[in-house]
Amino acid sequence: MKSNFFVFTVISLFFLTSCAPILKKFKRKKRSTPPEVFLQPVEYPSLKNKELYSDYYFYLISWMQELKEAMIENISRKRILRACSEIIENFNNLKDMFEEESYLKKIGYYINEFSKIRDIYQKRKILSDCLRKKLIHKCEELEIQFRKDFSYKKIFK
Repeated sequence: MKSNFFVFTVISLFFLTSCAPILKKFKRKKRSTPPEVFLQPVEYPSLKNKELYSDYYFYLISWMQELKEAMIENISRKRILRACSEIIENFNNLKDMFEEESYLKKIGYYINEFSKIRDIYQKRKILSDCLRKKLIHKCEELEIQFRKDFSYKKIFK
């Protein structure tokens, strides 16, 4: 009798409260669209020519040293190709800063020389020691010549 009464009360409570809370719990809700976010553009101060030039100058010097070390160690062709590509890219960035024809010709010369070095390493997987030493010497000469031609004191007198 007690068990029948218990079952009866559970069933009656179930029907009296109905399934609304259960249905509400499992009912799909419409997705609300997130509010549109408008970002205000921020104006950053542009670098001065001297600061920008010194950045490119030191990038070029460091990549030339990286190239020379990679060629001396003869570890990774990929590292050498990356260094050459970075040097060429930085020379192209440096080219935009100059308007004088003499500097543009010098930069064009450096781009051409480092492109030749990159092309040699792209075409040949294995280099002879003689050719490798010749390219190392060429890189050293280009670095010294670049330091003379584009020294900070010479550019900003």
